[in-house]
Amino acid sequence: MKDYMMDNAYKLGTYSAFAGMMRREIRNLSEAQSKDDEFMADWAIRNLVSLAKQFEETVEKFEKEVDTD
Repeated sequence: MKDYMMDNAYKLGTYSAFAGMMRREIRNLSEAQSKDDEFMADWAIRNLVSLAKQFEETVEKFEKEVDTD
């Protein structure tokens, strides 16, 4: 039971970190768009795309861990 709880805490922390990073980039994007700053808006979008890919890879990794247990 302890391993299950630690695994869930680890996953929750990971998901929380992704949410925080995505929130930051969404705010950066919103600010850049309000200032018509195309460079920073593009940068924020690139960061969001990168975070989305990392998130998908992480979810896939977590799902594989469940399948092997």
